[in-house]
Amino acid sequence: MGEVESAVEQEPYVITIDYTRCSGCRVCELACSLSHYQECSSNLSRIRLVEVTVAGVVAAAPTLCQNCCDPPCEKICPTGATRRDPESNLMTVAEELCIGCKGCVHGCPFGATAINPYRDAAFRCDQCGGFPVCVEVCPENVLSYWPLSVVSNRLRRKRKKMSANFSLPAPTVL
Repeated sequence: MGEVESAVEQEPYVITIDYTRCSGCRVCELACSLSHYQECSSNLSRIRLVEVTVAGVVAAAPTLCQNCCDPPCEKICPTGATRRDPESNLMTVAEELCIGCKGCVHGCPFGATAINPYRDAAFRCDQCGGFPVCVEVCPENVLSYWPLSVVSNRLRRKRKKMSANFSLPAPTVL
C-alpha cells in the first residue's frame, strides 16, 4: 500500500451538526444508549440534546465531544483517565483510572462529557468505532459524518466568502 492510500485511510472523521434542522426528537440519544448499553436512556447517551433559547425561541441543540486540540478535560483530570487515543485521535476515558470526580464534566465547554450512573466513571462520544449510530438514525439528517479535511475545506471556503463580502468603514478623522 502506498503512502497516499495509507494517509487517506487514517484521516480522522468528525460528526457535524446542522442545528437548524433539529426537531428535538431525541432519537439520537436513545439510539446511542441502546447501542452502547442495550438500554434506552438519555442518561446513558454519549450525545446530549440541550435546549437553547435564541431571541426568545427555544430550540434543541445536539452536543457531543468536539475532540478539542487543547482539551480542558484532559488538563483537569487528576488521574490521566481522560486522554487522546493515539490511533483514533479521539478523546477517551480509561474507566479503570476514572475516579468519578467530575472535573472533566465541569471542564468541558460543550457539556459533552457525562458520568455513567452505573459505573461512576466519565464517558463521551466514541463515534461508535467509526460508524456513529446517531448519524444513521437521525430522521432530520441533523448529524453527518465527514472526513476532517472535507469539513475544514468547507469552513475555509465559507470564511473566505464571508470576508469577501465584509468591508470595514473608512476611518474618520477627528
